[in-house]
Amino acid sequence: MKKVEYDVIVVGAGISGLLIASELSNNHSVLVIEKESNIPTNKYWLTNKKSVKNNPELSNCIDSSYDHMNFIAYDGAKFKCLGDYILWDTIKLLGKLKTDISNNGSKVLTNYQFYSYRYNQSSISITANAEEFSSKLLIDCMGFASPIIYAKNLIDIYGYYYLNGAVLKLKKEIDPIGLSNISLSKSPKYLEVFPKKNNTAYVVLIQPEKSISKNTTIKQEFNFLVSKSSLSNYFVPEEDKTKSLFGLIPVGKLKTQSLDRIYLFGEAGQMNPGATATCLTQLFYSYKEIALELSKRIRANKLSIDNLTIENPSFTKLNKRFHLNLFKNILDWNSDDFKSLILQMNNMDNKLVNDVIFGEIDFQIVVKWKNIKNLLSNKNYFVLKPLLKSLLT
Repeated sequence: MKKVEYDVIVVGAGISGLLIASELSNNHSVLVIEKESNIPTNKYWLTNKKSVKNNPELSNCIDSSYDHMNFIAYDGAKFKCLGDYILWDTIKLLGKLKTDISNNGSKVLTNYQFYSYRYNQSSISITANAEEFSSKLLIDCMGFASPIIYAKNLIDIYGYYYLNGAVLKLKKEIDPIGLSNISLSKSPKYLEVFPKKNNTAYVVLIQPEKSISKNTTIKQEFNFLVSKSSLSNYFVPEEDKTKSLFGLIPVGKLKTQSLDRIYLFGEAGQMNPGATATCLTQLFYSYKEIALELSKRIRANKLSIDNLTIENPSFTKLNKRFHLNLFKNILDWNSDDFKSLILQMNNMDNKLVNDVIFGEIDFQIVVKWKNIKNLLSNKNYFVLKPLLKSLLT
């Protein structure tokens, strides 16, 4: 079996894997392994404007920007959230990162299935297909599909968010939709719509579930919404599978950030407890700083589990706990619960809503009595319940 050596092996060529690999490849030899035959393009990302300021070299990968997005209940109750939002072009962003990695002399190998690893005091080796690759450090960017996470029992799972959608052509202009519960239900599904520059839109239906269901109807319901509901006035349904959007995002809690010579990053590293907007925004804030810390440890060969405990400097533990508790709560919501959220959001400051979305709550400000009193007077349990639970645990 052929053995090839690198400084770093990154498993998973999604956005988190390509981001950390592109940065590390400036100073190290990096190999990226991806099981799919092409770089996956089945997701899309909305971030805030601040994330662009930290990464001006990626600004050509922006598709659109918005100054608002809507949250809509089944009966039409609506909250228009004001903010500075950035929609990224998935193909451009992933393509640029892959090109940067190659230009730095590192490699991205697709259609390679990772299935085992072993390590010693000086290196870690992985097996992918019929080949063995060796490095000083393995970075797991496989998300919650990672066999390492489950084989080592590194996570507690509380529920899941199914995603199904497509890039659809638009018949006419449509406002950005953060979440819309169109169909009245005990277990509601939520539609996201983010229009692009080329007269198309990312359109996705999200279904919260407490367990994995083999009988999910999310695909059929998505097809109904875009072809037969009132929304069909906006979309041209397509059967082009290359434009499909899909995913399964568990709501979970990691027990550790690392193992000996293994660092968990991105979804696998609990950067994303349930929201892709939070995930990429926080990745953009932190990946360069995390890469710098990893680089120091690679050079010093200090890659034990203790040395690899590198926390995201921008996504605080309180914000992590808040997001986890929030997305756990949503798993139990019905349509009226979501409607109550919409009504409560209309009494909230836009900044607080955006801080919730992007994981940037300043708890020192929020916990001041006048702010708690305001939340109580407006019966804003959407924020209060996960907030109090986060502070008390």
